[in-house]
Amino acid sequence: MEIDIFQFLEMCEIELINQLCKNCPELTVEQIENIAEDFSKEIDKQLVVDGIIIGK
Repeated sequence: MEIDIFQFLEMCEIELINQLCKNCPELTVEQIENIAEDFSKEIDKQLVVDGIIIGK
């Protein structure tokens, strides 16, 4: 089964959240949400730079 880049990145974000919850119990839900949001923003910036998505 082939997945597109956006599905792959969504899976990466979910895995990041799962790993943070599992391996960093000292983090609050708010901190994990902020990390995931920052991850998403940085990925979006890179996708714009690479021309995969048009400005966000």
